[in-house]
Amino acid sequence: MAPQIKKKTTAPVPKAKSSKKGCLFWLIFLVLILGGAGYYFQAPLNEQLSPYGGLAGIQRMVTEKFSALIGSSEEDEDALRVAAMSPLPKIEPAKPKPKPKPAITAQQGEQLYYVRVGGCMTEDCRLQIIKELEALHLDYLVKDYKRKTVYWELASAQLFTKSQAENKLVDLDRHARDTPPGHMRPVRGKWRISLGNIPDKRRAVQMRSYLAQLYPDVDMKMVLLPKRHSFDMEYVYAGPYSSQFNAQSIADILQGRRFIQEVFLTADP
Repeated sequence: MAPQIKKKTTAPVPKAKSSKKGCLFWLIFLVLILGGAGYYFQAPLNEQLSPYGGLAGIQRMVTEKFSALIGSSEEDEDALRVAAMSPLPKIEPAKPKPKPKPAITAQQGEQLYYVRVGGCMTEDCRLQIIKELEALHLDYLVKDYKRKTVYWELASAQLFTKSQAENKLVDLDRHARDTPPGHMRPVRGKWRISLGNIPDKRRAVQMRSYLAQLYPDVDMKMVLLPKRHSFDMEYVYAGPYSSQFNAQSIADILQGRRFIQEVFLTADP
């Protein structure tokens, strides 16, 4: 009987672990991607990734993860590979800030021009004009002035007692229909009849002549008393413009706009 020959059994070959060369490949691949992105979007990415230490901080984090991956177990290796392969959140490059519009300044020997578009004594008036200019994207200038003007008071030359002054007001109300309402103004214990302050002297003279023609129904000599007043005024200008032609073009555009009071060209606002 022939002897039986035992066959040599071979031990099962253990499953090879994932090659760590693949990890190094992904490390180099990600570093190259981040490096290329930094070349094109270095400033915006660094600004967006500032909480993570910028672009260099992200690269350092990836390197540390893969360094730990090389010495880890197979299960940890798989988990870290999945985390490393996960796409980074989409980062939009920061929009460039608009450059400020350079102010127009006069060069040597050059004259700048402005378009005066109104004069205001109240804030509402000024804001309305500025709103019109901003709607057309026009630059503007606001300057303060203290103005002095003369008003002409149309008043009686004679002083009356209270009862006489009241009778004169009745005569004016009955016969002088084209004049402002009169009122009594006290002067040294007596009363003067006044028709108010009139800014236009020529109109005041015409009104005085009209009252003189009403005699004897209105028996009262009238005089013009100058009244000087000071007041603050704000003038609003569109501009400046580097030529009179440009200023006139803007004046033509502004003509007829709702809150524009005037279109007056000037080189000296």
